[in-house]
Amino acid sequence: MRRSVRIALAFFLCVALVGLGVHYAESYDDRWPYPTENELDDDYAAHVGEDALVFGQVTAIDTAAGELTLESETDDGTRIELVADTVPTDGSEPAVEEGGFVQVYGTLEPDGEITTTETVVVNPNSGAESYKLAVSAIALLAGMGYFLVHWRPTLTGWEVRRG
Repeated sequence: MRRSVRIALAFFLCVALVGLGVHYAESYDDRWPYPTENELDDDYAAHVGEDALVFGQVTAIDTAAGELTLESETDDGTRIELVADTVPTDGSEPAVEEGGFVQVYGTLEPDGEITTTETVVVNPNSGAESYKLAVSAIALLAGMGYFLVHWRPTLTGWEVRRG
């Protein structure tokens, strides 16, 4: 195959890939099966009785009642508060602290409550996000260092040779 045909084909495939990515991003909300935070903020009563998947920051934990309060944010920055009827635990202790981030799946009830089917702890406390980013950065630097020790880019072309 000639070089010009390969370049044209590669360009066409890249444009098609970008187009598919843009289409996916634009239609994502239409395919989401649960009410979004924006829809809950606009008309919560219309979604009572529906299943919902809500992501939010834990603002309060009531271990005696077995409830946790989470705060979720809409696109315009408005915060909505929901109460989940299950606190995830590690043995006898809650698996999440105030400031942690959880995702709650369950049925929406009146007055901003969720009858929880499942609660997953994403970040157990407010420092977990920073820890994840720091470990990822260290792993990235170690991987790049290992690559550069064993491989060398050439100055004459688009090649990397074992060095």
